[in-house]
Amino acid sequence: MSIEKDKQIINLVALLERLVISYKYLVSGADEFNRITKKTPPGAITKASRVDVKKAIDRAADLGEIVDEVIDVLDKSVKSYLEEMKAEKPE
Repeated sequence: MSIEKDKQIINLVALLERLVISYKYLVSGADEFNRITKKTPPGAITKASRVDVKKAIDRAADLGEIVDEVIDVLDKSVKSYLEEMKAEKPE
């Protein structure tokens, strides 16, 4: 079992945690923009425009794709790790 693989999995988990926290903030921000936009009567000056809402949703979606990629890499790394552990285990 390699220490490098251990470090890789630990780093991936830490990265995933930070990305998911950021993703939650982006989704929350997009939701807040959407609420502000919905509450404002048509033609009124708003703090958030529909363009702002779209951009916020796009940012969250972009980061969501990165989160998915990290999950895929982590999944493959953990499966590989488990296979190595099974191979090393005396029967």
